Amino acid sequence: MIEKTKYASLIINDLPEGCKLCVKGNKTVIFITGVCSQNCFYCPLSEKKKNKDVIFVNERPLKDENDFNSLIEEAESHNSKGAGITGGDPLSKIDRTVSFIKKLKDHFGKKYHIHLYTPLILVDKEKLNKLYSAGLDEIRFHPDIFDSKYWDRISLAKEFNWDKGIEIPVIPGAEEQTIKLLDFIKDKVDFINLNELEYSDTNAQQLFQKNLFTKDELSYAIKNSDLAAKKLLRYIDKKIYPYYKIRVHFCTAKTKDRFQLTNRMKLKAMNTKLPVDLVSKDGMLMRGCIYLREMFNDNYQQKKIDEGNKEEFIKKLKVAKQELSKIFKNKIYVDLDKLRLIVEPKKLISHVDKIPDKFLCALVEEYPTYDKLEVTVNFLN
Repeated sequence: MIEKTKYASLIINDLPEGCKLCVKGNKTVIFITGVCSQNCFYCPLSEKKKNKDVIFVNERPLKDENDFNSLIEEAESHNSKGAGITGGDPLSKIDRTVSFIKKLKDHFGKKYHIHLYTPLILVDKEKLNKLYSAGLDEIRFHPDIFDSKYWDRISLAKEFNWDKGIEIPVIPGAEEQTIKLLDFIKDKVDFINLNELEYSDTNAQQLFQKNLFTKDELSYAIKNSDLAAKKLLRYIDKKIYPYYKIRVHFCTAKTKDRFQLTNRMKLKAMNTKLPVDLVSKDGMLMRGCIYLREMFNDNYQQKKIDEGNKEEFIKKLKVAKQELSKIFKNKIYVDLDKLRLIVEPKKLISHVDKIPDKFLCALVEEYPTYDKLEVTVNFLN
């Protein structure tokens, strides 16, 4: 029976184990590499990641594959209970992937749940054995819907005692090809994950060439992907599930944004916020920020700061902290990354007329992520 979840998604039977943690925000996303041998037309990876050998943990870039301190620090920042390893193709950097799995298991313990996504091109018994021996709990294959050449490699995973499944986007108009895949894997996997197809800056042109457009101007979800998913769910519920008790999950764009991402943001915001910060219902940090006016042009655009000037501005900010400490009763913090002072938003509003003109004051809403991506900046003077 097809059922709705409280996470804006649909299931048959139950959620896969990895998804149960993911929707609660307890999964750390480990982007192990952008290198991939499968050229999917719908690949949403950004320019800074696609086909580039870079490593990210959530939004945080790692210096190299030995930067385990940053890996653990980022995972702990949002009460991580598991990780999803993705790419690119993690099998293209198998030793790095195995090393990360072992490090996470060593630090957090055997119950720390790790799942991994991979296309089928590089799958073989030796690599699967390395992953299983390292402690991987769940493997999610990403087969090419339109080419069955490597589909039989999914069967190799049955030799290991882990959860195995497939995860694919739902492409409107490709229901027939998808059903062929579902029929092929029905006795080979424990679960099926269907994802609502989404637009990104890097896949837009190829999607548009195939007459695949977003639902509306405000949505990243592709029109009719959800309808195609419901058709596939009905097929599974009638033709497959009665004979093979697999778990099926249709993960919507709303599931990813409103639950997976938002819940992780809330956890991270509460764990990393400064005493003067406020946290919104969506997990954003609400901050009172004070900048050196000389760092901005007349249009409130921040000037480029090179490493040579950075230390000079940090010194000036530390002096400014002392200068303004009486106004804010010492509840004032220097942000060394974004070169600003952070104070309580309400106090900044009430005391803005006391701030010397050499400073710019603003109310800032930003993600509690490593890059501190700003959502809004409202200048007060």
